[in-house]
Amino acid sequence: MRRVVASVVAAGLVPGLAFAQVDPREAPPPRVLLAQVDDSDLGEEETLEDLKKIEYDVDAQSMGAAVGLSLLPGGGWGLMYADQKAQSTVPIVLFVAGAVVGGLYVAGIFDESSKTVCKHARDGKVELDECAIGGRAGENQAVDPRDPQMRQYFATQEDYERVKVGDDFDGKNTGLVIIGATYAVTTILGAVWAGLVVADHNAELERSIDSTVKGPSFRPTFSFDGDNGIAGFALDF
Repeated sequence: MRRVVASVVAAGLVPGLAFAQVDPREAPPPRVLLAQVDDSDLGEEETLEDLKKIEYDVDAQSMGAAVGLSLLPGGGWGLMYADQKAQSTVPIVLFVAGAVVGGLYVAGIFDESSKTVCKHARDGKVELDECAIGGRAGENQAVDPRDPQMRQYFATQEDYERVKVGDDFDGKNTGLVIIGATYAVTTILGAVWAGLVVADHNAELERSIDSTVKGPSFRPTFSFDGDNGIAGFALDF
């Protein structure tokens, strides 16, 4: 096909050959060359999926960032990243409350120590020294005013008893447990919450982009197989 076309073009351009019977294979080359369309750059043209991804990346939120920020003490920083500032205060307030209580335990505010007191059989708690009078020579001869029979202390010493009250308690470990548990709970709460918000946001963004790009569209198309070239438009639905 190329040779026939070349012969016809040559016949129109070379004087004296307009009516000559020339073998197409022996016709001189044409003096005018048809321009070839260079469509090599079309391979680098952005596709619809590329454009959708570019638009998605602009407004999409990062799941990794939301979860990672939730690991910071407070647990609400991932929600703050996801533009949920009001909701972010929930885990933050919970963490602060737990940290304050745990800190008080660590500081020893709730520490206790056991102590020994003197307990009278009828009168309950009395001065600790009264438990020792009955065993001290000289003083144990005095009359015990707590005794209805007005007996002396050496005779009433069984009415007195040393007892231990209270418990030895160090709140440091308890405080550390409270702080650690508060961190774990608020971190899990914040991470899950932020993850759900980001997932919903990105899913809605994808639906919005898909709804925007739907519909017919035109695009130019070119092809050339070495012998023939075709130019036109493609209609996408």
